[in-house]
Amino acid sequence: MNNILLDQALRLALYLYWVGIDPHVSGASYREYLSQLAPVYCSIPAQLRKEGRRQGRRVIREAGGVELAASHLLPEPKLAPAIAGPWRRAYEKHLKRMRNWGPETPPCLECRIGGVLPKRSWPSREAAEESRILQNDPQLISYRCPYQPGYWHLGHS
Repeated sequence: MNNILLDQALRLALYLYWVGIDPHVSGASYREYLSQLAPVYCSIPAQLRKEGRRQGRRVIREAGGVELAASHLLPEPKLAPAIAGPWRRAYEKHLKRMRNWGPETPPCLECRIGGVLPKRSWPSREAAEESRILQNDPQLISYRCPYQPGYWHLGHS
């Protein structure tokens, strides 16, 4: 099963690479990589997807396999940090909520809550402000993501 997920993730990363999109992912498994790459791939126009597949398949044939052609595009999955004690339930709860985030508000691949949990990203300041108001926390502020241009986060100063 892992080889199938590896193959699919590498193919999508290669197709995205050939249409000019950097396949920047993070996670603890190729399944997580695939879940991050698939929405990006589906969001590009059909003609670009077709061109990416054509170029990617050519490179795979020339290299002698998908791993040889695309393994440099994806990092080895990092194991999630072991969370123990009273924070474990909150951590699992956050991960469960994260799965319900829409594609328009993806988790940031760099910014973390408490150095562990990925932060949610909003595509505009207005969207982040709407969410901030709904959370009813007077100390919460919206700020520009230092890693993803055009995205915003919420946090405490």
